Amino acid sequence: MRKEIKEVSRHKIGEYLKSLREEKGISTYQMTKEHGIRFEAIQAIEEGSSNYTIDNFLTYISAIDCYFYLANRDGKHLDHDDLIAKMKEQEDEKLALDLSNVTQWVAVSNQLPNFDETVLVYCSIYGRFLATYEHIGDFEGEKYGNWRDFKGNLGILPPVYWMKIPEPPCG
Repeated sequence: MRKEIKEVSRHKIGEYLKSLREEKGISTYQMTKEHGIRFEAIQAIEEGSSNYTIDNFLTYISAIDCYFYLANRDGKHLDHDDLIAKMKEQEDEKLALDLSNVTQWVAVSNQLPNFDETVLVYCSIYGRFLATYEHIGDFEGEKYGNWRDFKGNLGILPPVYWMKIPEPPCG
């Protein structure tokens, strides 16, 4: 494709997109603030004065709620809305949590975690943080432990509650 055709095409697309944005009453400031697209990128797209990235183009059309559709002459096409919907479905499937595996807080006075298991703890002074309940010795047949925080400090203020660290949703 000749350079002149590309420039005219960019300019016409930019004019059209700007008119859609203005018809919807969306300011460039709103687009920058709410959608994170830089003013310079908006200007480049609307003026068609320079090449712009596909990322900026997709952000722009999303910000003005514009429909995007590509088709070739044999009927194959890419529907931007369908593509996004499929991606969201896949994302939702990955992020769906099995709530039966969600762990609840356990009072330290009721039960301690297994020795050498890193858990999330809650301390009334320091709040929530990772810690390990370490085996430090035996006395009259009983095993004893102490808490070590994520920085490696042993003998920290004892937490009030603990819970197993849940598996990540996209494991």
